[in-house]
Amino acid sequence: MSNEHEPLPGGSNDVQWSEQHVTNLVAAMQSGVSSPEVRALVQAFYDDTEDFLRNINDTLLAGPANAHVNRSQHCTTSAKRKSCHTTQFDNTSSIPKKQHKHRRLKAEEKIQGKDDNNTQGKFGPYTRADAHATVMVMPTHDPNPVDISSRKILDPSGEPLRTRRYGVMELDDCSYVAGNGNAAKHLSPGLTCVRLCEWGDQPCGLFIDMDQYHIDQHMLYWHGVDARLNKKVIPCQYANCSAAAQKLQHLGRHIETVHFDTHCQCPYCMIERARSDTVRQHLNLDKCKDFIALRNHAQNGGYTFHPRELIQVFKGYIVPTTSAT
Repeated sequence: MSNEHEPLPGGSNDVQWSEQHVTNLVAAMQSGVSSPEVRALVQAFYDDTEDFLRNINDTLLAGPANAHVNRSQHCTTSAKRKSCHTTQFDNTSSIPKKQHKHRRLKAEEKIQGKDDNNTQGKFGPYTRADAHATVMVMPTHDPNPVDISSRKILDPSGEPLRTRRYGVMELDDCSYVAGNGNAAKHLSPGLTCVRLCEWGDQPCGLFIDMDQYHIDQHMLYWHGVDARLNKKVIPCQYANCSAAAQKLQHLGRHIETVHFDTHCQCPYCMIERARSDTVRQHLNLDKCKDFIALRNHAQNGGYTFHPRELIQVFKGYIVPTTSAT
């Protein structure tokens, strides 16, 4: 049997890598030889091997129908070498190493850091709103009461505004809103997820449902801020908010994503982003390899592919939807 291997296209010297070639190359490296010829040969060997393995991986991810690897079609590389490789040769010569990019890691760390800074409120840690969440222990002491002396008592039509209680927590009764919010859809029946409204103008001290619609309605009825088709720009009244002034029609979304820290999660790779349109773009532009693999598998199998729904991530206090004292 011949020791000759099939050539790996793309080498700067168009090398055919036999066992003898590799053995001679390793011996030269171990002996401390670092001539330009040896460095160029090692770089070509590393590039060819990396490109070949990358193309195998990409081909396999394309789906079962394309799992067969044809080197002559897939194992090609640009004549221009990537600048992300470094070559270091000394008495302990080593194969050049790739400098990995960390953009995805930094994005994940940014989200994680945001979560770390926004995981609890005045009554302790928040809980993720999902099917496993249980109602929080009823609080009996308010460690930081809000001055509500300027709080509104009448809605825009002159009707009395109503609240309900869960221990010392006072919640917006939401009697002006039909149905439960999006956060409640992820919980067991009879539960919802709330956070404290911290709007500085006429503070209400109320806990409210976390989705944008309930926030917009709360801002209208309790704070007189009408977001309906209103392009007026106002500053956010939440304490320490460094965001630029918001259009009223975007204020609810700003409070939901920035101050209530809601996220949207890809149902395939589970990455989290602040906004749902960003996750949809992640899927529509074929940036999710898990999504692509399942879709291709369905197409190759001849059956209909039904995309999964995006996952909304809410973290707050889990409380009953009815009053309790």
